[in-house]
Amino acid sequence: MRSTLLLSIVIVGATLAPRSAAQTTLTEEPGAAARSQDPEDEKKETPKERAAKEKAAVHKLNEGLRSTEANERQAALVDAAKTPYPEVIKVFGKVLEDRSPEVAMIATELLGRMDEEQALEVLRRFATRRQKALSKDPMLHEEVLRAIGRHRAPKSLPLLIKGAFNEENAQIRRARVFAAANARSVEAAKAIFGEMKKTDEKRLRGRLANIRPALIYLTGTDAGQDPARWLQWWEANRRSFEIPAMAPKLSGDYANQWARFWGEDQTYERRKKRSDRG
Repeated sequence: MRSTLLLSIVIVGATLAPRSAAQTTLTEEPGAAARSQDPEDEKKETPKERAAKEKAAVHKLNEGLRSTEANERQAALVDAAKTPYPEVIKVFGKVLEDRSPEVAMIATELLGRMDEEQALEVLRRFATRRQKALSKDPMLHEEVLRAIGRHRAPKSLPLLIKGAFNEENAQIRRARVFAAANARSVEAAKAIFGEMKKTDEKRLRGRLANIRPALIYLTGTDAGQDPARWLQWWEANRRSFEIPAMAPKLSGDYANQWARFWGEDQTYERRKKRSDRG
């Protein structure tokens, strides 16, 4: 069952995310998630037919989620993600609270890959409402931030970046900055550098290393390891700054860090279960 599930995730991942992480560093934007239905077929559907399909999809998903086996619930989510109707997305929102951490994480990532405003809203509400719970669950917290970042919505920037450099958990600190930088917008740069300016320089100096790839990816420049140099660069360029037409190609370990975070070319095997983490 586990190997079958992983194969299904790879297949649906190819459907939901058109470009790989490697391509992301070479092109302007990573492709947003796409519906599996043919647009021409959707045009031919009557409202009644669409409602019937949505009802059937919700029923099938709910049936799968009734299983006591986490793998079967995961497989039901992967299958349902191919038809992200509004009522299906509502069910995904409930699954974010699933008793199985692995099931909740897969629901989160699939919501991040859906090119649907409703999917983003579900993630944003969950991140806002469950802040305390997420602070105790860094694995799920990172997944939620990553999923929100995939949507690249300007309105998510305050949620993603607020307090990022005061985060004690390096994993979450990186997730906040990487997710914000993925928006590749002037607004994202203003948000990140604005948050850096609020942070004590000594603290910032020790926390720059694992977020530097995001700064390079966003700005197209590399001001080094000294946060003061980055802030000086921003002050000198902020009025005229424009996002590079093409995302810069990261190299070496920075490319690996960025690719590993987004995980486009990996399966869910990259995430260890709590029992395996020691």
